Amino acid sequence: PLSSFLLAIQDDDGGDVENLDDCLRKFPEPTLLDDPETQFECQKCGTSTLPYEDYKIVDAAKIAMIQLKRFEKSAAKISANVKFEENIQINGYGYILKAVIYHGGPTARSGHYWAYSKRRIDEQDR
Repeated sequence: PLSSFLLAIQDDDGGDVENLDDCLRKFPEPTLLDDPETQFECQKCGTSTLPYEDYKIVDAAKIAMIQLKRFEKSAAKISANVKFEENIQINGYGYILKAVIYHGGPTARSGHYWAYSKRRIDEQDR
């Protein structure tokens, strides 16, 4: 099994977070889906409301994939430097960093991806 985390690298005021722990602290916070097309209408009173997206970690997977939200909706790159350690704690579950994929380029529409791994991935790891 695999757990996947998509983490914001900017705080609510648009400032950059400093490290992965800050990103993880923000992760469980519900996010308002601010799109008029996603509104729900109450069957009792007829009031429309916007939904929230919320995640909960129920059980730890053996492998965790962490993706940082590096791009704006306009495809512009958010160039925040996010520090991280080799040992990562996610809601009490421990993981050891094995690899990093890095995007080098100014926007989501241009650039290259580079992969760095602690060791070669063997057939047994697949």
